[in-house]
Amino acid sequence: MGYAGSYDTLKVYVRTIKEQKTRLAYARFETEPGLQAQVDWGEFQIQEVNGKTTTMKAFIMLLGYSRAMYVEFVHQCTLEVFMNCHINAFHYLGGVPAEILYDNMKNVVLGRENGKVIFNSEFLHFAHHYGFQPRPCPHV
Repeated sequence: MGYAGSYDTLKVYVRTIKEQKTRLAYARFETEPGLQAQVDWGEFQIQEVNGKTTTMKAFIMLLGYSRAMYVEFVHQCTLEVFMNCHINAFHYLGGVPAEILYDNMKNVVLGRENGKVIFNSEFLHFAHHYGFQPRPCPHV
């Protein structure tokens, strides 16, 4: 495509960029036991025996202190499924954290008004029933 340099020159250049990236270190954010968890959805393509590909969602809850994780595969991300996944995670992990961080998903955050979070009221009732505080990520 018109590049006059050699492949080796390009490899050397890319290697220097990769080395710079691998040198970056991030301080791990520590929380007290039982304080915090993070919840998010993952998406996976599953190839069935008949060759058909289906999309599965994975509910993921990660505890901040121990890094213990609960994963549950589901077919849909409805509010009912979302809350059931929380209950299953609480049972599996042996308790309910004081706060759970969310990435502004619609099951939790309906929007913002004047910088203030508008929570899904049904989910907020669920959170209060189980005794945790939902914490959405800052809106960018």
